Amino acid sequence: MRVLGLCRVEESGALPHLRAGPLALLTADGPAQARLGLCLSAHRALPAFLPFAVRSAPEPGVARSWAAARSSLLLEVLERLRGQSEMILTLSQPERQTAAPVNGRAYLRARLERIEAQHRLGTQLAALAPRALGLRGDRGAARAESALLLPDGEMRVQARSLAAACPSELRLSLSGPWPAFLHGARLCKAADRTGDAASAKESA
Repeated sequence: MRVLGLCRVEESGALPHLRAGPLALLTADGPAQARLGLCLSAHRALPAFLPFAVRSAPEPGVARSWAAARSSLLLEVLERLRGQSEMILTLSQPERQTAAPVNGRAYLRARLERIEAQHRLGTQLAALAPRALGLRGDRGAARAESALLLPDGEMRVQARSLAAACPSELRLSLSGPWPAFLHGARLCKAADRTGDAASAKESA
């Protein structure tokens, strides 16, 4: 059994969960693909949901101890995520037919060109959506990705606005709504730092 994420106990409904004070830890069995489907269902069903990474979802004992130690901070995180979802932005160049490298030097040159193109795309994507968080991709892939946290009601309007603002020589792909995997992880790290600082202060 693994923990998919958490929500408020009073909002958990019939979803299978373990309790950690005011928090409900949503649980599921099965492989990562099945857990992803359940995670998406939980996101659609809940007004506020903090998802955990599907492939590295924690075991119940570990998750319960972690959540119980910082429940007040996690309640704040849930409120930050309430009614919001992530949109994934992928910016790329139109595919071009290129000759296969004939030797090691040509291969390295082509790889360097792809890395430079990816860097340029990352800069352009950051300008297009400055509030989005960058996603790490394949270093040799000529594309850049980021995740933008948006109120659910603004998703379609923002998608049209981004598509209109995208330079004509580039291709922008949008997907969502997704659970706030990236923003949730970022907020959890901030909660961990705050909790550690508070513990250190109490111990001093």
